[in-house]
Amino acid sequence: MKKLLLTSFCVGLLVGGTISTVSAAPKDTNTPAAAASATKAKHAPFRGTVEAVDTSAKTITLKGAKHQVIGITDQTKITKDGQPATMKDITVGTLVTGSKKETTAGTWEAGSLKIGGAAKPAADKATKTE
Repeated sequence: MKKLLLTSFCVGLLVGGTISTVSAAPKDTNTPAAAASATKAKHAPFRGTVEAVDTSAKTITLKGAKHQVIGITDQTKITKDGQPATMKDITVGTLVTGSKKETTAGTWEAGSLKIGGAAKPAADKATKTE
């Protein structure tokens, strides 16, 4: 009986020690999934009126307090009136919307850019008729 209890106790220690060693093993942070989550790019929508277009630097600047500068890449999907467009179609004063992502350098690049109509004009109260 003592031999059976001693054997059971030793097996229990052996199995329990193996399980705790396996569960306490450090996580592998060198996997592609771990690296991707650590460097996950921020994405955000944007909307604004174009203040400047720099074709040599391939950027647009939006009006406003922040003066957002957004890069245009070869992968940026640019559309105007539902049709494909190019950076040459972007003009100062045009309303644009789209999505942007932050680069590793801390700058923003457009993933998509939709060229809309001109910005809304100020309401003219003098022409209102009753």
